[in-house]
Amino acid sequence: MKTREEGYAYLKDLSLGGEQLRRVALALDLPVNRSDNMERLRDRIIEGLIGYRLRSAAIRGSRHE
Repeated sequence: MKTREEGYAYLKDLSLGGEQLRRVALALDLPVNRSDNMERLRDRIIEGLIGYRLRSAAIRGSRHE
């Protein structure tokens, strides 16, 4: 996905519960706290995947991937 919004929409469409989101985040080796709610878990997943790629492209000066 090319935008964070696309990622959020995709995760929302999957209708994953909190424990499922936690497992996804852990499988992606992302930091997770016990106090993270579903919104925070989605944020971590999106930023860990899409946000990372967008920041990296911005640093390199790329517009397209």
